[in-house]
Amino acid sequence: MERLTVGGTGEAKSDVTIQEVLNKLKYYEDLEEQERLLIQAFAIESTAKCPDCGYSEITISETWIRPELLQHDRFYATRSEAAAALKKMEE
Repeated sequence: MERLTVGGTGEAKSDVTIQEVLNKLKYYEDLEEQERLLIQAFAIESTAKCPDCGYSEITISETWIRPELLQHDRFYATRSEAAAALKKMEE
């Protein structure tokens, strides 16, 4: 799907119409309602920011997965598993 904003800035591209924005919003809202929206976890070496105070010194150096999450059918431990699930959802 085509970006409607300039990467990294959050600013809208100059040729984007409100209809394009609404169509994209509808697409993502539909996926969320159908529980088909995939969310990527923190990437290693990304910086975590506290939503309450804005403090952001901690860098993610490893990711821990709670064992009970592995029991869910919508949890993917690897990027390839998530990509395969996404491809299947798009069919």
